Amino acid sequence: MSEGKNGKFFANSRQEMFAARVEWEICQRILPHINQQANHGYPFDSNDKMLELYIRALVNAHVDLSSINRAAAKMPPEYRDAFRYVAFREIGALMKAFLEFAEQRTVQKRPARTFVAPHARF
Repeated sequence: MSEGKNGKFFANSRQEMFAARVEWEICQRILPHINQQANHGYPFDSNDKMLELYIRALVNAHVDLSSINRAAAKMPPEYRDAFRYVAFREIGALMKAFLEFAEQRTVQKRPARTFVAPHARF
């Protein structure tokens, strides 16, 4: 295989492993947990509480990104720039993996069938 094919193969493998891990946690741990079929130790016991925690985590993620940037601003310039590159490259890669997963799992709603043939017999 050429280097380009190897890179794509490993990228696809990493994405597949990532997707399998997320899918497993959702289906085997979170869903049974919120349906009271198992207790996997999550800090929520209902979908509403999980959504509340998700919103809090979303806000915290925005704050944390800004905090990383502010903390890096106190570093020596060359180190700061290298740190920011590594940090945001890694964060971006993880966000891209979640985005790809979400796009693959998107369910498009089909329009309701309301049309009845004018000559249909019942």
